[in-house]
Amino acid sequence: MGLICCGYRKSMYSIYLIFLKKIFVLVLKFELFWKKMLSSCNKNLF
Repeated sequence: MGLICCGYRKSMYSIYLIFLKKIFVLVLKFELFWKKMLSSCNKNLF
């Protein structure tokens, strides 16, 4: 029972880590995209 619980916990932890990495990558991409948008908007304004 303990081994199954431990394995389950580890798999949940790895899924959680993968999920966090995906969110982090998405946030970085969004930030880069946003900066590009802002810089292009600034160029158009000035």
